[in-house]
Amino acid sequence: MIDPDLIKKMMMGDYSAQTAYPSQEESSQKTFGKTLDLHIEKLHPSHTKLTPKECLNFQLLSLKNFLENMRKQNVRRCDIIYGKGKGILKNEVDLALKNEKGIKKYILSETCAKITFL
Repeated sequence: MIDPDLIKKMMMGDYSAQTAYPSQEESSQKTFGKTLDLHIEKLHPSHTKLTPKECLNFQLLSLKNFLENMRKQNVRRCDIIYGKGKGILKNEVDLALKNEKGIKKYILSETCAKITFL
C-alpha cells in the first residue's frame, strides 16, 4: 500500500531531487482546464517507474485535486477522461464521484465522465 503523503509529495515535485516529478506549478497548470485526462502518461512523466497501484493512486489523487480546483473556480461542468482499458479506473472514478460532495450529477460513458456541479 502506498502512503498518500508520498503521492502528494510526488505531485508537488519534492519527492526526490533525482526524480523528474512535476512541480506544483506544472501540476496546477494541468488541472485548471475544464477537462482532465487521467491517462497516466499525461499526468506523470516518470510513470514507468511506478507500480500499477501507485499509478492508480496518483490518478485518483489527480482527480481529487482537479475536482477541488474546479469547485474553487466555480466551474459548473467538467469532463474526466479515463479511457477504455479494463474498466478499473472507470470504476474507481465512479466510486470517487459518488462520494464527492458538491456534484449535482455525473454521467459515465465508455471513455469519459461528464460532471455537473451544484
